[in-house]
Amino acid sequence: MTALRPEDFLGYRLVLKSAQMSRRFADELAAVGLRVTEFSTLAVLAARPGATAAELAEAVLISAQSMGPLLDRLQKIGAVVRPERRGKGRVAPAELTDEGRRLLAVAYARVEAIEDEYRRQLGEDYEVFHHIVDRWQP
Repeated sequence: MTALRPEDFLGYRLVLKSAQMSRRFADELAAVGLRVTEFSTLAVLAARPGATAAELAEAVLISAQSMGPLLDRLQKIGAVVRPERRGKGRVAPAELTDEGRRLLAVAYARVEAIEDEYRRQLGEDYEVFHHIVDRWQP
């Protein structure tokens, strides 16, 4: 039996590339003052105004318990507003502020620059890769 190396496995190589992409994405967003989950939350709120904390948590793949502190931070920096009165178990939709929309626009520009680089690197394979990722069920 021939000894296999970790890089012989597609999953291993994808994990490495994913980690590199995640670091790059995080670095670009940090330059704007956002974490990845904060950017994702703002993007979901832009697409789905009034989404509840539970809906946001599900959409950005974090626990519902983690969404409260995340929204607190976004509110502290002026990116979102939430009703002042909210009790346990009550729906408390968040809304983007003008500052939240501004931050999101700046973040999108940085993320789009990364995406443009991927398009250049992959050329015509970019769209093929997109379709593969969309239909793939790991």
